[in-house]
Amino acid sequence: MLTIEVEYLGRATATQFNDRRVAEWPPHPARLHSALVAVYEEGRGDVLDDAGSRDALEWLAGASAPALYASEASRRAVHTHFVPVNDTTVVNHAPIHNALAKVHALEGELSSATDDRQARKLARKLDTANKRLVATARHQGCAVDKSKEPSLEILPEHRKKQARTFPSVTPEDPRVYWIWPEDPPPSVARSIDALARCLVRLGHSSSLVRARCVQALPDGVRPNWFPDPEGEHFLRLPLPGQLERLETLYIQHQGVEPRVLPFRWETYRREEPAHYEPSPVHRQRVFDPEEWIVFERAEGPSARRDNARHLPMSRAADLARRMRDALLYFADQAELALPESVTGHRPDGSRSDRPHMAVLPLPYVGSQYADGKLRGVALVMPRGASSEDTRALLKSIGAWEDAARRDERMAALNEDLDIPTLPVHMGRAGVFHLTRLLDRTNMRTLRVERWTRPARSWRSVTPVALDRNPGHLFSRDPVKARRASSEAESIIRSACARQHLPEPVEVTVSFAPVVTATPPASAFQPFPAVQRPGKPRRVLVHIAVRFDVLVEGPLLLGAGRYLGLGLLLPVPDALSAEVAHDA
Repeated sequence: MLTIEVEYLGRATATQFNDRRVAEWPPHPARLHSALVAVYEEGRGDVLDDAGSRDALEWLAGASAPALYASEASRRAVHTHFVPVNDTTVVNHAPIHNALAKVHALEGELSSATDDRQARKLARKLDTANKRLVATARHQGCAVDKSKEPSLEILPEHRKKQARTFPSVTPEDPRVYWIWPEDPPPSVARSIDALARCLVRLGHSSSLVRARCVQALPDGVRPNWFPDPEGEHFLRLPLPGQLERLETLYIQHQGVEPRVLPFRWETYRREEPAHYEPSPVHRQRVFDPEEWIVFERAEGPSARRDNARHLPMSRAADLARRMRDALLYFADQAELALPESVTGHRPDGSRSDRPHMAVLPLPYVGSQYADGKLRGVALVMPRGASSEDTRALLKSIGAWEDAARRDERMAALNEDLDIPTLPVHMGRAGVFHLTRLLDRTNMRTLRVERWTRPARSWRSVTPVALDRNPGHLFSRDPVKARRASSEAESIIRSACARQHLPEPVEVTVSFAPVVTATPPASAFQPFPAVQRPGKPRRVLVHIAVRFDVLVEGPLLLGAGRYLGLGLLLPVPDALSAEVAHDA
Protein backbone atom coordinates (compact mmCIF):
# COMPACT_ATOMS: atom_id res chain seq x y z
CA MET A 1 0.00 0.00 0.00
CA LEU A 2 1.24 3.50 -0.86
CA THR A 3 0.07 6.54 1.11
CA ILE A 4 0.94 10.15 0.27
CA GLU A 5 0.30 12.84 2.88
CA VAL A 6 -0.13 16.48 1.86
CA GLU A 7 -0.48 19.14 4.55
CA TYR A 8 -1.81 22.54 3.51
CA LEU A 9 0.05 25.46 5.11
CA GLY A 10 -2.95 27.75 4.79
CA ARG A 11 -5.95 27.91 2.46
CA ALA A 12 -6.31 25.42 -0.40
CA THR A 13 -6.65 27.47 -3.60
CA ALA A 14 -7.48 25.56 -6.78
CA THR A 15 -10.31 25.90 -9.29
CA GLN A 16 -12.58 23.21 -10.62
CA PHE A 17 -11.58 22.20 -14.12
CA ASN A 18 -14.97 23.25 -15.57
CA ASP A 19 -15.80 26.28 -13.38
CA ARG A 20 -13.15 28.79 -12.37
CA ARG A 21 -15.50 30.33 -9.79
CA VAL A 22 -15.65 27.15 -7.68
CA ALA A 23 -12.87 25.68 -5.56
CA GLU A 24 -11.91 22.04 -6.09
CA TRP A 25 -12.25 19.97 -2.94
CA PRO A 26 -11.09 17.36 -2.30
CA PRO A 27 -8.02 17.75 -4.54
CA HIS A 28 -8.29 15.25 -7.37
CA PRO A 29 -5.63 12.55 -7.84
CA ALA A 30 -4.86 13.92 -11.33
CA ARG A 31 -3.95 17.29 -9.76
CA LEU A 32 -1.52 15.61 -7.36
CA HIS A 33 0.06 13.63 -10.20
CA SER A 34 0.51 16.79 -12.33
CA ALA A 35 2.09 18.61 -9.40
CA LEU A 36 4.59 15.77 -9.00
CA VAL A 37 5.30 15.89 -12.75
CA ALA A 38 6.05 19.62 -12.42
CA VAL A 39 8.49 18.84 -9.58
CA TYR A 40 10.19 16.23 -11.76
CA GLU A 41 10.50 18.50 -14.81
CA GLU A 42 11.86 21.41 -12.76
CA GLY A 43 14.36 19.24 -10.86
CA ARG A 44 15.69 17.04 -13.68
CA GLY A 45 19.43 16.54 -13.51
CA ASP A 46 19.60 18.32 -10.17
CA VAL A 47 18.40 16.67 -6.96
CA LEU A 48 16.25 13.92 -8.44
CA ASP A 49 17.03 10.57 -9.98
CA ASP A 50 15.64 11.12 -13.48
CA ALA A 51 15.16 7.45 -14.43
CA GLY A 52 13.73 6.51 -11.05
CA SER A 53 11.38 9.51 -11.03
CA ARG A 54 10.04 8.65 -14.49
CA ASP A 55 9.37 5.07 -13.41
CA ALA A 56 7.65 6.32 -10.26
CA LEU A 57 5.37 8.73 -12.14
CA GLU A 58 4.49 6.09 -14.71
CA TRP A 59 3.67 3.61 -11.94
CA LEU A 60 1.50 6.19 -10.19
CA ALA A 61 -0.44 6.97 -13.39
CA GLY A 62 -1.08 3.29 -14.09
CA ALA A 63 -2.14 2.39 -10.54
CA SER A 64 -5.75 1.85 -9.58
CA ALA A 65 -7.92 4.62 -8.18
CA PRO A 66 -6.81 5.61 -4.66
CA ALA A 67 -8.99 6.11 -1.61
CA LEU A 68 -8.81 9.55 0.00
CA TYR A 69 -9.09 11.18 3.36
CA ALA A 70 -10.19 14.82 3.19
CA SER A 71 -11.97 16.64 5.99
CA GLU A 72 -14.85 19.10 5.73
CA ALA A 73 -13.84 22.50 4.35
CA SER A 74 -15.41 25.96 4.50
CA ARG A 75 -15.59 27.85 1.21
CA ARG A 76 -14.72 31.53 0.89
CA ALA A 77 -16.98 33.86 -1.09
CA VAL A 78 -15.50 34.35 -4.58
CA HIS A 79 -14.98 37.87 -5.95
CA THR A 80 -13.60 38.89 -9.35
CA HIS A 81 -10.28 40.78 -9.31
CA PHE A 82 -8.72 42.65 -12.24
CA VAL A 83 -4.97 42.24 -12.16
CA PRO A 84 -2.16 43.30 -14.55
CA VAL A 85 -0.74 40.69 -16.88
CA ASN A 86 2.47 39.41 -15.34
CA ASP A 87 3.30 36.84 -17.99
CA THR A 88 3.96 39.07 -21.00
CA THR A 89 4.24 36.04 -23.24
CA VAL A 90 0.44 35.73 -23.18
CA VAL A 91 0.25 38.68 -25.59
CA ASN A 92 -0.57 37.59 -29.13
CA HIS A 93 1.86 39.47 -31.39
CA ALA A 94 0.49 38.15 -34.69
CA PRO A 95 -2.32 40.76 -35.06
CA ILE A 96 0.15 43.55 -34.22
CA HIS A 97 2.69 42.33 -36.78
CA ASN A 98 0.00 42.09 -39.44
CA ALA A 99 -1.28 45.59 -38.70
CA LEU A 100 2.28 47.00 -38.70
CA ALA A 101 3.07 45.29 -42.01
CA LYS A 102 -0.03 46.91 -43.54
CA VAL A 103 1.16 50.36 -42.35
CA HIS A 104 4.65 49.83 -43.80
CA ALA A 105 3.21 48.67 -47.14
CA LEU A 106 0.96 51.74 -47.43
CA GLU A 107 3.86 54.05 -46.50
CA GLY A 108 5.90 52.54 -49.33
CA GLU A 109 3.06 52.97 -51.82
CA LEU A 110 2.51 56.58 -50.71
CA SER A 111 6.17 57.49 -51.10
CA SER A 112 6.21 56.22 -54.68
CA ALA A 113 2.82 57.71 -55.68
CA THR A 114 3.04 60.26 -58.57
CA ASP A 115 -0.64 61.14 -58.96
CA ASP A 116 -2.13 63.59 -56.41
CA ARG A 117 -5.50 61.86 -56.38
CA GLN A 118 -3.88 58.48 -55.72
CA ALA A 119 -1.67 60.02 -53.02
CA ARG A 120 -4.71 61.45 -51.18
CA LYS A 121 -6.44 58.08 -51.37
CA LEU A 122 -3.37 56.27 -49.99
CA ALA A 123 -3.00 58.88 -47.24
CA ARG A 124 -6.55 58.18 -46.05
CA LYS A 125 -5.87 54.43 -46.08
CA LEU A 126 -2.62 54.98 -44.16
CA ASP A 127 -4.41 57.05 -41.52
CA THR A 128 -6.98 54.28 -41.06
CA ALA A 129 -4.24 51.62 -40.86
CA ASN A 130 -2.37 53.63 -38.19
CA LYS A 131 -5.51 53.91 -36.07
CA ARG A 132 -6.12 50.19 -36.45
CA LEU A 133 -2.52 49.47 -35.40
CA VAL A 134 -2.84 51.58 -32.25
CA ALA A 135 -6.18 49.98 -31.36
CA THR A 136 -4.79 46.45 -31.89
CA ALA A 137 -1.72 47.17 -29.76
CA ARG A 138 -3.81 48.71 -26.98
CA HIS A 139 -6.05 45.63 -26.99
CA GLN A 140 -2.98 43.44 -26.52
CA GLY A 141 -1.51 45.64 -23.77
CA CYS A 142 1.38 46.90 -25.91
CA ALA A 143 2.96 50.22 -26.84
CA VAL A 144 3.78 50.79 -30.51
CA ASP A 145 6.93 52.25 -31.98
CA LYS A 146 6.66 51.96 -35.76
CA SER A 147 10.42 52.16 -36.17
CA LYS A 148 10.89 49.06 -34.00
CA GLU A 149 9.15 45.83 -33.17
CA PRO A 150 6.11 46.16 -30.84
CA SER A 151 7.29 46.40 -27.21
CA LEU A 152 5.41 45.62 -24.04
CA GLU A 153 4.90 48.30 -21.44
CA ILE A 154 7.00 47.52 -18.40
CA LEU A 155 5.07 49.39 -15.74
CA PRO A 156 2.11 47.38 -14.33
CA GLU A 157 -0.29 50.33 -14.48
CA HIS A 158 0.10 50.43 -18.26
CA ARG A 159 -0.43 46.71 -18.80
CA LYS A 160 -3.72 45.20 -19.82
CA LYS A 161 -5.71 43.87 -16.84
CA GLN A 162 -7.44 40.51 -16.82
CA ALA A 163 -10.34 39.30 -14.69
CA ARG A 164 -9.22 36.65 -12.20
CA THR A 165 -10.95 34.69 -9.47
CA PHE A 166 -9.27 32.87 -6.59
CA PRO A 167 -11.73 30.35 -5.14
CA SER A 168 -10.39 28.64 -2.05
CA VAL A 169 -11.39 26.52 0.92
CA THR A 170 -10.16 26.22 4.49
CA PRO A 171 -10.11 22.53 5.51
CA GLU A 172 -10.90 21.60 9.09
CA ASP A 173 -7.94 19.22 8.96
CA PRO A 174 -5.07 20.57 6.79
CA ARG A 175 -3.93 17.03 5.99
CA VAL A 176 -5.10 15.12 2.92
CA TYR A 177 -4.17 11.48 2.26
CA TRP A 178 -4.21 9.47 -0.97
CA ILE A 179 -4.11 5.71 -0.36
CA TRP A 180 -3.32 3.29 -3.20
CA PRO A 181 -3.99 -0.40 -2.47
CA GLU A 182 -1.00 -1.65 -4.49
CA ASP A 183 2.50 -2.03 -3.09
CA PRO A 184 5.01 -0.32 -5.42
CA PRO A 185 8.54 -1.67 -5.81
CA PRO A 186 10.89 -0.25 -3.14
CA SER A 187 12.76 1.90 -5.68
CA VAL A 188 9.49 3.38 -6.94
CA ALA A 189 8.33 4.11 -3.39
CA ARG A 190 11.62 5.91 -2.64
CA SER A 191 11.33 8.01 -5.81
CA ILE A 192 7.71 8.97 -5.09
CA ASP A 193 8.72 10.04 -1.57
CA ALA A 194 11.58 12.12 -2.98
CA LEU A 195 9.23 13.84 -5.43
CA ALA A 196 6.65 14.47 -2.71
CA ARG A 197 9.21 16.03 -0.35
CA CYS A 198 10.11 18.54 -3.10
CA LEU A 199 6.47 19.54 -3.60
CA VAL A 200 5.80 23.11 -2.40
CA ARG A 201 2.36 23.90 -3.84
CA LEU A 202 -0.77 22.07 -4.94
CA GLY A 203 -3.00 24.23 -7.11
CA HIS A 204 -2.47 28.01 -7.18
CA SER A 205 0.98 29.36 -6.27
CA SER A 206 -0.49 30.67 -2.99
CA SER A 207 -1.59 27.14 -2.02
CA LEU A 208 1.56 26.08 -0.15
CA VAL A 209 1.93 22.50 1.07
CA ARG A 210 4.27 20.05 2.72
CA ALA A 211 4.15 16.48 1.37
CA ARG A 212 5.70 13.09 2.04
CA CYS A 213 4.97 9.37 1.88
CA VAL A 214 3.88 7.75 5.15
CA GLN A 215 3.76 4.15 6.27
CA ALA A 216 0.24 4.32 7.76
CA LEU A 217 -2.55 6.75 8.55
CA PRO A 218 -2.40 8.52 11.93
CA ASP A 219 -4.59 7.31 14.75
CA GLY A 220 -8.20 8.47 14.40
CA VAL A 221 -7.88 9.10 10.64
CA ARG A 222 -9.50 6.82 8.07
CA PRO A 223 -10.41 7.22 4.40
CA ASN A 224 -13.78 8.80 3.65
CA TRP A 225 -13.70 8.91 -0.19
CA PHE A 226 -13.76 5.54 -1.97
CA PRO A 227 -13.86 4.52 -5.66
CA ASP A 228 -17.33 3.14 -6.36
CA PRO A 229 -19.03 2.48 -9.74
CA GLU A 230 -22.32 3.54 -8.11
CA GLY A 231 -20.86 6.70 -6.54
CA GLU A 232 -22.29 10.17 -7.08
CA HIS A 233 -19.02 12.16 -7.11
CA PHE A 234 -16.65 12.41 -10.08
CA LEU A 235 -12.90 12.80 -9.51
CA ARG A 236 -10.19 13.13 -12.16
CA LEU A 237 -7.45 10.49 -12.34
CA PRO A 238 -4.30 10.39 -14.50
CA LEU A 239 -4.20 8.18 -17.57
CA PRO A 240 -1.59 5.48 -18.14
CA GLY A 241 1.33 7.14 -19.92
CA GLN A 242 0.34 10.52 -18.45
CA LEU A 243 3.92 11.80 -18.22
CA GLU A 244 4.51 11.44 -21.97
CA ARG A 245 1.14 13.06 -22.70
CA LEU A 246 2.02 16.07 -20.55
CA GLU A 247 5.46 16.43 -22.13
CA THR A 248 3.94 16.29 -25.63
CA LEU A 249 1.35 18.90 -24.72
CA TYR A 250 4.00 21.17 -23.23
CA ILE A 251 5.89 21.15 -26.54
CA GLN A 252 2.71 22.49 -28.12
CA HIS A 253 1.63 25.11 -25.57
CA GLN A 254 5.03 25.97 -23.98
CA GLY A 255 3.22 26.90 -20.80
CA VAL A 256 1.59 29.87 -22.57
CA GLU A 257 -1.32 28.72 -24.69
CA PRO A 258 -4.53 27.42 -23.05
CA ARG A 259 -4.36 23.72 -22.25
CA VAL A 260 -6.52 20.99 -20.78
CA LEU A 261 -5.17 18.37 -18.41
CA PRO A 262 -5.64 14.83 -19.77
CA PHE A 263 -7.60 12.70 -17.31
CA ARG A 264 -10.09 9.90 -16.86
CA TRP A 265 -13.19 9.98 -14.69
CA GLU A 266 -13.67 7.81 -11.65
CA THR A 267 -16.86 7.81 -9.59
CA TYR A 268 -16.44 8.02 -5.82
CA ARG A 269 -18.72 7.63 -2.85
CA ARG A 270 -18.28 9.73 0.22
CA GLU A 271 -18.73 8.24 3.65
CA GLU A 272 -19.04 10.02 6.98
CA PRO A 273 -16.08 12.17 7.99
CA ALA A 274 -13.63 10.25 10.13
CA HIS A 275 -14.01 12.57 13.11
CA TYR A 276 -17.81 12.12 13.28
CA GLU A 277 -19.55 9.22 14.92
CA PRO A 278 -22.23 7.62 12.70
CA SER A 279 -25.63 9.13 13.46
CA PRO A 280 -28.86 7.15 13.71
CA VAL A 281 -31.21 7.42 10.76
CA HIS A 282 -34.97 7.80 11.11
CA ARG A 283 -36.37 5.33 8.58
CA GLN A 284 -39.14 6.27 6.18
CA ARG A 285 -42.41 4.65 7.28
CA VAL A 286 -44.90 5.87 4.66
CA PHE A 287 -43.34 5.78 1.19
CA ASP A 288 -40.96 3.16 -0.12
CA PRO A 289 -37.44 4.67 -0.41
CA GLU A 290 -36.19 2.02 -2.85
CA GLU A 291 -38.76 0.52 -5.21
CA TRP A 292 -39.49 3.40 -7.58
CA ILE A 293 -40.72 3.19 -11.16
CA VAL A 294 -38.94 6.04 -12.93
CA PHE A 295 -39.75 7.53 -16.33
CA GLU A 296 -37.31 9.73 -18.23
CA ARG A 297 -38.27 12.59 -20.52
CA ALA A 298 -37.90 11.18 -24.02
CA GLU A 299 -35.61 12.67 -26.65
CA GLY A 300 -35.66 12.19 -30.39
CA PRO A 301 -36.92 14.14 -33.43
CA SER A 302 -40.61 13.59 -32.74
CA ALA A 303 -40.30 14.54 -29.06
CA ARG A 304 -38.31 17.67 -29.90
CA ARG A 305 -41.13 18.91 -32.12
CA ASP A 306 -43.62 18.91 -29.26
CA ASN A 307 -44.15 22.05 -27.21
CA ALA A 308 -44.12 20.21 -23.88
CA ARG A 309 -40.57 18.87 -24.19
CA HIS A 310 -39.31 21.58 -21.83
CA LEU A 311 -42.13 21.58 -19.30
CA PRO A 312 -41.59 23.98 -16.37
CA MET A 313 -41.90 22.57 -12.90
CA SER A 314 -44.81 24.93 -12.19
CA ARG A 315 -46.83 22.36 -14.18
CA ALA A 316 -45.73 19.52 -11.87
CA ALA A 317 -49.16 18.91 -10.29
CA ASP A 318 -50.86 19.06 -13.69
CA LEU A 319 -48.40 16.51 -15.13
CA ALA A 320 -48.86 14.21 -12.11
CA ARG A 321 -52.65 14.36 -12.36
CA ARG A 322 -52.68 13.64 -16.11
CA MET A 323 -50.26 10.73 -15.74
CA ARG A 324 -52.32 9.22 -12.95
CA ASP A 325 -55.48 9.60 -15.07
CA ALA A 326 -53.73 7.90 -18.01
CA LEU A 327 -52.73 4.93 -15.82
CA LEU A 328 -56.31 4.53 -14.57
CA TYR A 329 -57.70 4.88 -18.12
CA PHE A 330 -55.50 2.18 -19.64
CA ALA A 331 -56.13 -0.09 -16.66
CA ASP A 332 -59.88 0.23 -17.37
CA GLN A 333 -59.29 -0.42 -21.07
CA ALA A 334 -57.39 -3.61 -20.22
CA GLU A 335 -60.01 -4.54 -17.61
CA LEU A 336 -57.42 -4.50 -14.85
CA ALA A 337 -58.48 -4.10 -11.23
CA LEU A 338 -56.04 -1.67 -9.61
CA PRO A 339 -55.69 -2.01 -5.81
CA GLU A 340 -56.41 0.64 -3.22
CA SER A 341 -52.66 1.21 -2.75
CA VAL A 342 -52.51 2.51 -6.34
CA THR A 343 -55.79 4.35 -6.85
CA GLY A 344 -56.27 5.81 -3.38
CA HIS A 345 -59.93 4.69 -3.44
CA ARG A 346 -61.74 1.80 -1.83
CA PRO A 347 -63.65 -0.71 -4.00
CA ASP A 348 -66.88 1.22 -3.31
CA GLY A 349 -65.35 4.40 -4.74
CA SER A 350 -64.87 6.25 -1.45
CA ARG A 351 -61.52 7.83 -0.60
CA SER A 352 -58.98 5.65 1.13
CA ASP A 353 -57.52 6.73 4.45
CA ARG A 354 -54.34 4.72 3.80
CA PRO A 355 -51.18 5.89 2.02
CA HIS A 356 -51.25 5.13 -1.69
CA MET A 357 -49.17 5.63 -4.82
CA ALA A 358 -47.59 9.08 -5.25
CA VAL A 359 -46.76 10.52 -8.68
CA LEU A 360 -43.62 12.65 -8.42
CA PRO A 361 -42.52 14.86 -11.34
CA LEU A 362 -38.74 15.22 -10.94
CA PRO A 363 -37.24 18.63 -11.85
CA TYR A 364 -33.61 19.60 -12.32
CA VAL A 365 -33.00 21.87 -9.33
CA GLY A 366 -30.54 22.49 -6.53
CA SER A 367 -27.34 23.06 -8.50
CA GLN A 368 -25.59 26.00 -10.09
CA TYR A 369 -26.66 25.13 -13.63
CA ALA A 370 -30.17 23.89 -12.80
CA ASP A 371 -32.95 25.17 -15.06
CA GLY A 372 -36.04 24.04 -13.17
CA LYS A 373 -37.33 21.93 -16.08
CA LEU A 374 -39.00 18.56 -15.50
CA ARG A 375 -36.69 15.68 -16.43
CA GLY A 376 -38.96 12.78 -15.60
CA VAL A 377 -41.61 11.28 -13.34
CA ALA A 378 -41.42 8.66 -10.56
CA LEU A 379 -44.21 6.39 -9.31
CA VAL A 380 -43.65 5.73 -5.60
CA MET A 381 -45.61 2.97 -3.89
CA PRO A 382 -46.39 3.15 -0.16
CA ARG A 383 -44.25 1.12 2.18
CA GLY A 384 -45.83 -2.25 2.81
CA ALA A 385 -47.53 -2.53 -0.58
CA SER A 386 -47.61 -6.14 -1.68
CA SER A 387 -45.84 -7.51 -4.75
CA GLU A 388 -49.30 -8.16 -6.25
CA ASP A 389 -50.11 -4.43 -5.95
CA THR A 390 -46.88 -3.47 -7.70
CA ARG A 391 -47.52 -6.10 -10.37
CA ALA A 392 -50.98 -4.63 -11.02
CA LEU A 393 -49.41 -1.19 -11.51
CA LEU A 394 -46.85 -2.61 -13.93
CA LYS A 395 -49.65 -4.29 -15.90
CA SER A 396 -51.38 -0.92 -16.25
CA ILE A 397 -48.11 0.60 -17.49
CA GLY A 398 -47.75 -2.32 -19.91
CA ALA A 399 -51.27 -1.68 -21.28
CA TRP A 400 -50.31 1.95 -21.88
CA GLU A 401 -47.09 0.90 -23.61
CA ASP A 402 -48.99 -1.57 -25.83
CA ALA A 403 -51.35 1.24 -26.87
CA ALA A 404 -48.34 3.44 -27.69
CA ARG A 405 -46.88 0.70 -29.89
CA ARG A 406 -50.11 0.52 -31.86
CA ASP A 407 -50.44 4.30 -32.20
CA GLU A 408 -49.41 5.29 -35.72
CA ARG A 409 -48.56 8.81 -34.56
CA MET A 410 -45.96 7.32 -32.19
CA ALA A 411 -44.45 4.94 -34.76
CA ALA A 412 -41.50 7.17 -35.66
CA LEU A 413 -40.64 7.77 -32.01
CA ASN A 414 -40.94 4.10 -30.98
CA GLU A 415 -39.09 2.64 -33.94
CA ASP A 416 -36.32 0.28 -32.80
CA LEU A 417 -37.14 0.86 -29.11
CA ASP A 418 -37.62 -2.03 -26.70
CA ILE A 419 -39.46 0.24 -24.26
CA PRO A 420 -41.97 2.42 -26.12
CA THR A 421 -42.36 6.13 -25.47
CA LEU A 422 -45.53 7.15 -23.65
CA PRO A 423 -47.33 10.39 -24.52
CA VAL A 424 -48.80 12.52 -21.74
CA HIS A 425 -51.14 15.07 -23.29
CA MET A 426 -50.76 18.42 -21.55
CA GLY A 427 -53.48 20.35 -23.35
CA ARG A 428 -52.29 23.52 -25.06
CA ALA A 429 -48.75 22.90 -23.81
CA GLY A 430 -48.40 19.92 -26.15
CA VAL A 431 -47.32 16.36 -25.42
CA PHE A 432 -44.78 15.34 -22.80
CA HIS A 433 -43.09 12.08 -23.81
CA LEU A 434 -41.80 9.64 -21.19
CA THR A 435 -39.81 6.41 -21.39
CA ARG A 436 -39.65 3.92 -18.54
CA LEU A 437 -36.13 3.38 -17.23
CA LEU A 438 -34.91 -0.16 -16.73
CA ASP A 439 -31.31 0.59 -15.71
CA ARG A 440 -29.55 3.10 -13.52
CA THR A 441 -29.25 6.46 -15.24
CA ASN A 442 -26.39 8.95 -15.25
CA MET A 443 -28.86 11.80 -14.73
CA ARG A 444 -28.70 12.62 -11.04
CA THR A 445 -32.21 14.10 -11.00
CA LEU A 446 -33.69 10.70 -11.85
CA ARG A 447 -31.71 8.73 -9.29
CA VAL A 448 -33.71 7.52 -6.31
CA GLU A 449 -30.95 8.42 -3.83
CA ARG A 450 -31.15 12.04 -4.95
CA TRP A 451 -34.51 12.29 -3.15
CA THR A 452 -34.15 9.64 -0.43
CA ARG A 453 -30.68 9.97 1.09
CA PRO A 454 -30.71 10.72 4.83
CA ALA A 455 -30.33 14.36 5.84
CA ARG A 456 -31.19 16.67 8.69
CA SER A 457 -32.18 19.61 6.52
CA TRP A 458 -34.91 19.39 3.88
CA ARG A 459 -36.29 22.09 1.57
CA SER A 460 -39.36 22.12 -0.65
CA VAL A 461 -38.90 21.81 -4.40
CA THR A 462 -42.61 22.01 -5.15
CA PRO A 463 -44.67 24.05 -2.67
CA VAL A 464 -46.56 22.43 0.17
CA ALA A 465 -50.35 22.67 0.01
CA LEU A 466 -51.30 23.46 3.62
CA ASP A 467 -54.01 21.27 5.12
CA ARG A 468 -55.90 24.30 6.40
CA ASN A 469 -55.85 28.07 5.94
CA PRO A 470 -53.29 29.62 8.32
CA GLY A 471 -54.62 33.15 7.94
CA HIS A 472 -53.40 36.19 6.07
CA LEU A 473 -49.67 35.57 5.56
CA PHE A 474 -49.43 38.78 3.49
CA SER A 475 -51.18 40.97 6.04
CA ARG A 476 -49.76 44.46 6.54
CA ASP A 477 -50.57 44.10 10.20
CA PRO A 478 -47.38 42.57 11.71
CA VAL A 479 -49.38 40.91 14.49
CA LYS A 480 -51.69 39.14 12.02
CA ALA A 481 -48.77 38.20 9.77
CA ARG A 482 -46.84 36.67 12.70
CA ARG A 483 -49.92 34.81 13.88
CA ALA A 484 -50.51 33.40 10.36
CA SER A 485 -46.85 32.42 10.01
CA SER A 486 -46.90 30.69 13.38
CA GLU A 487 -50.07 28.84 12.38
CA ALA A 488 -48.44 27.74 9.09
CA GLU A 489 -45.44 26.38 11.01
CA SER A 490 -47.82 24.48 13.30
CA ILE A 491 -49.54 22.98 10.24
CA ILE A 492 -46.17 21.79 8.91
CA ARG A 493 -45.29 20.20 12.25
CA SER A 494 -48.63 18.39 12.24
CA ALA A 495 -48.00 17.20 8.68
CA CYS A 496 -44.64 15.77 9.79
CA ALA A 497 -46.33 13.97 12.66
CA ARG A 498 -48.89 12.41 10.30
CA GLN A 499 -46.01 11.11 8.19
CA HIS A 500 -44.45 9.56 11.34
CA LEU A 501 -41.48 11.94 11.13
CA PRO A 502 -39.58 13.33 14.13
CA GLU A 503 -40.55 16.71 15.52
CA PRO A 504 -38.69 19.38 13.48
CA VAL A 505 -36.36 21.58 15.50
CA GLU A 506 -36.77 24.38 12.97
CA VAL A 507 -39.48 25.24 10.44
CA THR A 508 -39.34 28.15 7.98
CA VAL A 509 -42.30 29.12 5.81
CA SER A 510 -41.87 31.31 2.74
CA PHE A 511 -43.54 32.19 -0.54
CA ALA A 512 -40.11 32.68 -2.10
CA PRO A 513 -38.16 29.66 -3.41
CA VAL A 514 -35.74 27.94 -1.04
CA VAL A 515 -33.99 25.72 -3.63
CA THR A 516 -31.99 26.93 -6.64
CA ALA A 517 -34.03 27.10 -9.91
CA THR A 518 -37.33 26.58 -8.08
CA PRO A 519 -40.08 29.12 -8.91
CA PRO A 520 -41.98 30.91 -6.15
CA ALA A 521 -45.11 29.32 -4.73
CA SER A 522 -47.33 31.81 -6.59
CA ALA A 523 -46.06 30.48 -9.95
CA PHE A 524 -47.65 27.07 -9.40
CA GLN A 525 -51.19 26.28 -10.47
CA PRO A 526 -53.87 26.43 -7.75
CA PHE A 527 -54.56 23.21 -5.88
CA PRO A 528 -56.92 21.55 -6.39
CA ALA A 529 -57.14 22.56 -10.03
CA VAL A 530 -60.94 22.09 -10.04
CA GLN A 531 -62.61 23.80 -7.12
CA ARG A 532 -65.64 21.98 -5.74
CA PRO A 533 -68.31 23.39 -3.42
CA GLY A 534 -67.14 23.29 0.17
CA LYS A 535 -63.56 22.43 -0.91
CA PRO A 536 -61.49 25.63 -0.73
CA ARG A 537 -58.23 25.88 -2.56
CA ARG A 538 -55.12 25.32 -0.49
CA VAL A 539 -52.49 27.88 0.43
CA LEU A 540 -49.20 27.01 -1.28
CA VAL A 541 -45.94 27.80 0.54
CA HIS A 542 -42.31 26.81 0.33
CA ILE A 543 -40.76 25.42 3.48
CA ALA A 544 -37.42 24.52 5.02
CA VAL A 545 -37.37 22.05 7.90
CA ARG A 546 -34.55 20.80 10.04
CA PHE A 547 -34.52 17.74 12.30
CA ASP A 548 -32.10 16.82 15.06
CA VAL A 549 -31.52 13.38 13.49
CA LEU A 550 -30.92 12.13 9.98
CA VAL A 551 -34.24 11.49 8.24
CA GLU A 552 -34.60 9.14 5.29
CA GLY A 553 -36.63 10.25 2.27
CA PRO A 554 -38.68 10.65 0.28
CA LEU A 555 -40.34 13.47 2.23
CA LEU A 556 -43.77 14.39 0.87
CA LEU A 557 -45.85 16.81 2.91
CA GLY A 558 -49.18 18.57 2.55
CA ALA A 559 -52.51 17.96 0.85
CA GLY A 560 -51.01 17.56 -2.63
CA ARG A 561 -48.29 15.07 -1.70
CA TYR A 562 -49.72 12.33 -3.93
CA LEU A 563 -49.83 14.59 -7.00
CA GLY A 564 -46.46 16.27 -7.24
CA LEU A 565 -46.72 18.93 -4.53
CA GLY A 566 -44.85 19.01 -1.24
CA LEU A 567 -41.74 17.24 -2.59
CA LEU A 568 -38.72 18.02 -0.41
CA LEU A 569 -35.03 17.82 -1.31
CA PRO A 570 -32.35 16.72 1.19
CA VAL A 571 -29.83 19.51 1.74
CA PRO A 572 -26.29 18.54 2.75
CA ASP A 573 -24.54 20.45 5.51
CA ALA A 574 -21.71 19.83 7.92
CA LEU A 575 -23.89 17.51 10.01
CA SER A 576 -26.33 16.01 7.54
CA ALA A 577 -23.38 14.98 5.35
CA GLU A 578 -22.95 12.16 7.84
CA VAL A 579 -24.41 8.87 6.73
CA ALA A 580 -24.61 5.87 8.98
CA HIS A 581 -22.82 2.71 7.83
CA ASP A 582 -26.10 0.90 7.33
CA ALA A 583 -28.00 3.86 5.80
